[in-house]
Amino acid sequence: MLTITYLVGPPASGKLTIGLELSAMTGAALIDNHLINDPIFLAYGADGRTPLPEWIWDLTA
Repeated sequence: MLTITYLVGPPASGKLTIGLELSAMTGAALIDNHLINDPIFLAYGADGRTPLPEWIWDLTA
């Protein structure tokens, strides 16, 4: 049986921390959205403070 746990919450609410704990406790794979989005955001100079342009979200899809 395949189980998927999808954590949703506002920024800095602890989603990654909980995901890391669940992964460590169960041996499950953790797929973090940063693995997908950060290579794109960093290539466009994202600094974590400046708002990203709306069009960049099309590149992450």
